[in-house]
Amino acid sequence: MSPPDTVTFPKSRLKVLADLQQHHFWHSPRRVLIGKTINYYRPITSSRFVDVGCGNGSLVTHLRRIGINAFGIDPYAETAGLDPQIFRVGTTDRLPFSSESLPMVGLFDVLEHVDDNICLEEVSRVLIPGGLLFVSVPAIPWLWSERDVRAGHRRRYTRASLRIAIESAGLRVLDIFGYQALLLPLLVLSRLRPRQLAGSTAAEDRPAPWLDRILSLSNWLEVRVYPCLRPPLGSSLMAVCQKP
Repeated sequence: MSPPDTVTFPKSRLKVLADLQQHHFWHSPRRVLIGKTINYYRPITSSRFVDVGCGNGSLVTHLRRIGINAFGIDPYAETAGLDPQIFRVGTTDRLPFSSESLPMVGLFDVLEHVDDNICLEEVSRVLIPGGLLFVSVPAIPWLWSERDVRAGHRRRYTRASLRIAIESAGLRVLDIFGYQALLLPLLVLSRLRPRQLAGSTAAEDRPAPWLDRILSLSNWLEVRVYPCLRPPLGSSLMAVCQKP
């Protein structure tokens, strides 16, 4: 039997990810942006939200802190010691929910790790009619680097390829916008000049404290202007989708 189509991280790596995500220039503003996006689109305040592939649970914790009724699904939820009242074990190809039972689902940096067709069809199955799906993925295929390989990515997306994947699962795209748009020129430069900037992709994971603060300011600016300004591109894409 082939392994399940899912995102799997050893417990030790989850601990590393938790440490990195606490204040990292990419993760911390992104959590706030996701929360603002959900609050902007969710129809009912009490609607349940399920983060599929929740990893160490930091996003779910943030969402619950700001009043979103959030829960998490991950294959390592039990072994990572996550609260069983909030987190359940599950995989992206076999979600532990009945059909048409969830009003909102999140797939945040999950699709690039798995068979996106299978994953999106499974999410479509569990969403209620009119239910919402929130997605984030790495963007711009020609930015592919060793960092994608180390992260276990299968692909990066364009706006068109993300839309095609979503619509192929029978979902309707309400919005697609970029994240880290202001920092995109720096990322492009790091990909175009790999010899001169050797080790630059590793620096994205663990930047010096002073650099992390500068990069954070740029991302926080994007978060502050949402939803008034939603850039068309960035190093990541976010999408809001709806089941008809």
